[in-house]
Amino acid sequence: MDRVAIAEQIRHLARKSLPAGLKPWARQVGRRLGAYERDWGADSLRLAMHDLVRHGDTCFDVGANTGDYSIFMSKLTGPTGRVHAFDPNPLTLPTLHEALAKHKVSNCQVVEAAVLQCGPQSVEFFLDHSPGHGAATIIPDQAVHVGLNQKVVVKAICLDEYCRAARLRPAFVKVDVETAELDVLKGFAHTIDACMPHFILEYGSIYTEQTSLMFLRDRGYRLTDLSNYSPVDAAEFASRRLFTNVLAIHASKIGGTGYGAIQLDVVLSKTGADLGFRDGQGELLRSGEFGLKPGRYIAACDFTAEAGQFISFSTSVGDSICGVAGKFGEQDWSHSFVFEVNRPSNLRFSLSTPTKGRVLCRGITLKRAEMRVLA
Repeated sequence: MDRVAIAEQIRHLARKSLPAGLKPWARQVGRRLGAYERDWGADSLRLAMHDLVRHGDTCFDVGANTGDYSIFMSKLTGPTGRVHAFDPNPLTLPTLHEALAKHKVSNCQVVEAAVLQCGPQSVEFFLDHSPGHGAATIIPDQAVHVGLNQKVVVKAICLDEYCRAARLRPAFVKVDVETAELDVLKGFAHTIDACMPHFILEYGSIYTEQTSLMFLRDRGYRLTDLSNYSPVDAAEFASRRLFTNVLAIHASKIGGTGYGAIQLDVVLSKTGADLGFRDGQGELLRSGEFGLKPGRYIAACDFTAEAGQFISFSTSVGDSICGVAGKFGEQDWSHSFVFEVNRPSNLRFSLSTPTKGRVLCRGITLKRAEMRVLA
């Protein structure tokens, strides 16, 4: 689920599910996350796309949803490149087409189909009627897990056959298909071996992502967690529940990308007490301001929350906000994300919850990331 969908979920939460006193909190966070996604544009996916997509590249957006990343890739690859946006969802396809027309995108082809291994030409697709429609899936177990029960039959294609028919050699592929990632990759294996494209895959379910990561690892790919730039151990990721995005670059190409040697330097490490945070309940906890030089940073927060809490951790620079949010089933957690500032700025940290349970910040660490291109 992309951050636009998360923002819509939070705004929906404000309208439907919260006590009146907490609805302004959710509306504010939802608006800011949505504005960040559309305007500031420096989230870890966009940063990776900006680093890796070149003019003239062929890019695939598998699970295009409403087209935010398709539009971004279309700008990066330019008029000589091409974006292929795949999505079967009848609830989001009109918005996708409208967004491409609004932004006057002429180098993006929409493919109204689910992406699978070679096999059936159609598949059952479970619809998500919540705002953002981000949980829709073809995987029955995942549909049960997130409470989806309405389904439609949609067209299905295989990427190897699609590439062969159109003589395509993709250079960059984003995959966000709600636990169907392995199906996508198995139907793409010949093209992966021949072209070795860069990948971004969403991770965050208990079902198939671990095997999708192993599928790429076994083909010579190096895996990086885009929330903190740490190497990914596929087995360790099997126990995770938070949504994150994994960057996969083939070992033969990673040296020239900057992702093969990332130097991380700690520029700030504070306890919650140092930052002025107190044990909060149903409120927004804010730190004082810290001066930042231009550069790319990783913010990480360790916190304790009661089970079932919905927590948002963010940084703000002026009116712009960058952050992550999630619902937690255990007490001790860590949230992290990557952001970039282009000029000297003042930064503020925020940790918040819309529910009555308490949240305690144990500490925040800020690291500066230096990307090094290897010869």
